[in-house]
Amino acid sequence: MVETYFPILFNLLRGLDKAMTSELTDSANSVGLTVTELNFIWIIFSEGEPTVSRISELTLLDESTVTQVLTRLKKKKFVTSFKKPDDTRFSYIKLTDIGEEKRKLLMLNNEFTFLAYLQKELESPEGKENIKASIEFLKKVNLRYNGEEFVSWVYSLPEKIKKDLTEL
Repeated sequence: MVETYFPILFNLLRGLDKAMTSELTDSANSVGLTVTELNFIWIIFSEGEPTVSRISELTLLDESTVTQVLTRLKKKKFVTSFKKPDDTRFSYIKLTDIGEEKRKLLMLNNEFTFLAYLQKELESPEGKENIKASIEFLKKVNLRYNGEEFVSWVYSLPEKIKKDLTEL
């Protein structure tokens, strides 16, 4: 039975990823970023001053890949790294003024048709239930494969975004 659903689920998730990534690519490119770099900007913003290890945990990427992406962001002057005087074992990452300006620009100047579609779906009881069920399924999968800490972080994002929007 699982074999029957796997190609359907796999390809529908691939299609969803394509729809979301297409719009994110346009948004990222508008400020000189890749989608991965854009994701890093949002993670660094939401975490404040994360370590490379923390960014690795939240992006679900190896530390060597994280280091490569951070090197690109440093060359673009979007992020900087530093060590804290009380603990020099770790490198911390923070957005520069340029990185923060780009992040704010993205928040203010981008409208996503995918988000508009979701908003429209949420207006009907059936659509709302379908989205809730999908989120619960994705949460369960992520708990199994990426852990409680990752899922908790994901669920903390709406409040951080809401707070940021009120401050812009």
